[in-house]
Amino acid sequence: MDLPIRMINYFIHRISSLSDLIGNAFIREFRQNIIRDTKEYSEYQLIEKYRNDLFRNTSIPAPVSLGAGTFCGQKQRSISHIARMASVNAKYGQLLFRMARYYKPDQIIELGTALGISTMYLSMGNPVARIITVEGNPQLAGIASKSFAAHGLENITLINSAFDDAIPRIIPEVKNNALVFIDGNHTLEATIRYYEVFCEATRFTNILVLDDINWSHDMAKAWKIITGEKCQGLAVDLFRLGIVFNNPDQTRQKIRLRY
Repeated sequence: MDLPIRMINYFIHRISSLSDLIGNAFIREFRQNIIRDTKEYSEYQLIEKYRNDLFRNTSIPAPVSLGAGTFCGQKQRSISHIARMASVNAKYGQLLFRMARYYKPDQIIELGTALGISTMYLSMGNPVARIITVEGNPQLAGIASKSFAAHGLENITLINSAFDDAIPRIIPEVKNNALVFIDGNHTLEATIRYYEVFCEATRFTNILVLDDINWSHDMAKAWKIITGEKCQGLAVDLFRLGIVFNNPDQTRQKIRLRY
């Protein structure tokens, strides 16, 4: 999505979020315990140290074509560049940490490991959850895997595979109380398909997080479709992240929040 259009959309998001009447107790709880939790957890420092180490890594992995939004599928870029451009930033990584910590999902599934920063935030947020993360680039997967081992994160299973090849292997093992983080292959068709398949697999009791919902026209359209006819619960729009709480006890609703 062009930068001027994205800026206009962000301005609209900021203005419209002012008008949300937070009468929903679940959202009040979300704001208090997730968005407004400003505690500096010790895990943050460990993960950000790893990020800073990556910033100094000038090696260049071989390009692999994995779908829209995949930096390693474009021209050759260094590990440092990928860490800066393709990895979740500290603000949103720490949001994922707090979600994993507060909601305590039994299982976390991530499509798009990259260098493992988001995976580490999710793992350290809930060390007892079983985590399955998928990365198509073998060199990035190798770097992430070494970091998991170095930090003693034994609850992570990393699958080095294209998403569409890995998903059929994952679905039979999906639990109801799951958090699914979709961060890759940012095409309209793929994003909607991934959303649908995990909704079906978890029977609606789950949290689905979509990254970069305003990254492109396709992603903006996918988010609109998902939160329209396909949404079966409460959708929270943070502009960069979209979060859907699929739970039969939740009223079907879409809320924009500042973050």
